[in-house]
Amino acid sequence: MTFYFLMFVFFCGAVSDKFVFMDDNATCHRTLAVQDCLDSEGIQRLVWPARSPDLNPIENVLDALGRQVAG
Repeated sequence: MTFYFLMFVFFCGAVSDKFVFMDDNATCHRTLAVQDCLDSEGIQRLVWPARSPDLNPIENVLDALGRQVAG
């Protein structure tokens, strides 16, 4: 949880306290500990289908980067 709080502080400083947390809905992100932590901090989660890389913007960026690196 220490890493989570460091990232939370980083994001709050970068985008203010009004943001929506977007994860990939993986099982590890849906544990009770993670949900309780986000709820206790008042962080809104985006409802997201599980394992949908086509809807995740970072996947498009990583794909384009991979194609550029590959040449």
